[in-house]
Amino acid sequence: MMIIIFSRDKFLCDNLIKTFESEAVFCSAGFDEFRKKMKEKSGDVVIVDIANTAPFDITKLKCGSIVLSGVPKFNEAVKLMRFGVRGYGNRAMMPDNMRQVVNSVRSGQVWMPPFIISKLISNMPVGDLSENQTDDVEFSERESQVVKHVSSGLSNKEIAQEMGITVRTVKAHLTSIFTKTGLRDRVALALKYKQA
Repeated sequence: MMIIIFSRDKFLCDNLIKTFESEAVFCSAGFDEFRKKMKEKSGDVVIVDIANTAPFDITKLKCGSIVLSGVPKFNEAVKLMRFGVRGYGNRAMMPDNMRQVVNSVRSGQVWMPPFIISKLISNMPVGDLSENQTDDVEFSERESQVVKHVSSGLSNKEIAQEMGITVRTVKAHLTSIFTKTGLRDRVALALKYKQA
């Protein structure tokens, strides 16, 4: 497993190398060096610093890609997701959050800042939740409430407050929901179960 970082910002590269010190990390400042590394030993995750790199076709990456931005924006996130980017966030995010992004992308999930996920869900067209859409998945009453709140665009913290439970309990319900549905992340869950 290797993380390949593409950025001209030495400070960012050093911080990411420190964050992932127990893993193989390669930092490239130049596109030719980056492309060569991708050919000889493809990483399982590529982190691209969009503010400090030359433009290139991100769709050709054959691994999970994460794009870092100085100021994450909704429209930029949507555009990048259309190009196959699985993670997007602030280049100054905390190390724990960066590890969470990488782990999410490695497991096939999408990771975006909560405000972007909420806006994505809020902007989705409302569907009719018919029997065949639910695939006969049976949720507990609490799981159904969590599905409803996720489909409304609420964060885990907001769901916990709304339901009078802990964030940890919300996460446990989500894990159960993902297992029952075979879905991998909250965006897929919201897409499938959003109602009027």
